[in-house]
Amino acid sequence: MKKNNTSFVPRLLMMMALLHIISGTDAAHTATMDDGIGSFDTYNTESSGGGSGSSSWLNLGTAHGVLGYTAIAAGLVSMGTGGRIAHEYDIGETPSSSLSSLHAGSSGAAAGLAIAACVTGLLAYGGVFDLNSGFNTCNSHIVLGLLATIGFIAAMVTGPAAEEGEMLAEDDYIGHCRAAQVSGVMMFASVIVIQF
Repeated sequence: MKKNNTSFVPRLLMMMALLHIISGTDAAHTATMDDGIGSFDTYNTESSGGGSGSSSWLNLGTAHGVLGYTAIAAGLVSMGTGGRIAHEYDIGETPSSSLSSLHAGSSGAAAGLAIAACVTGLLAYGGVFDLNSGFNTCNSHIVLGLLATIGFIAAMVTGPAAEEGEMLAEDDYIGHCRAAQVSGVMMFASVIVIQF
């Protein structure tokens, strides 16, 4: 009997959201302070959507983090299902429609969540980006996140459409795979530079 792991993704998303919430310090705030690119005024509760003097954890900064982490989680599901689809084509089998649907859905979710993370990041931290500071922590995070989002969209656009039971040659999907892989690496790198 095949084990159903559909509850794994919601659990992973909840765990990532809780880790972000209980971590205490917002990564962008830490980065702006550590880089010396601004004072506490560069990032405050007003710029993150919390309002003056607000101590609420629910603000644009938190939304940005949660959306970014969930985009990564959806991207991991997309990567896993896409790898399985490519493997099935490589061995001469046709992927099931449920696998293809899960791949398409998780890919769309990853791209949509990445776009939402970019929008909330822009609204919460728009004043932090400064080209005069070079590739500091915040600028690197912003550029990598934007490039990853553009790449997720490119991967969605270049995804091949196969009819039920149709076999695809590697040339039909290799560009799609590479765009998704490079974008995934950039998304992970954007989190690594802001967290470490």
